[in-house]
Amino acid sequence: MATDYIDLQRDIVRLGELFNGVTQAQIRFNDGTNEDSRLQWEAIAEIRDDMLALSNRLENLTAFVTSNPAEVAAKIVTDANRQTLHEVRDDG
Repeated sequence: MATDYIDLQRDIVRLGELFNGVTQAQIRFNDGTNEDSRLQWEAIAEIRDDMLALSNRLENLTAFVTSNPAEVAAKIVTDANRQTLHEVRDDG
């Protein structure tokens, strides 16, 4: 009878140790997952900022070209006269 009690006591202690190990592993997993999520959200924010900057530039360029053609032509002539006109190519 005493052996059963001692074995049970030892098993309960071992169960507690194993549960503690599982808990520690879960905490490490959660920390890793949270860090990975944080890094992904930072990358997404950078991409979002780049896309917004690009879309703003495209919107401004489109507005400038479509609503002010005389100013665009004047800038082209001015750049040509100053010899600062850059070649525009379609690299696509």
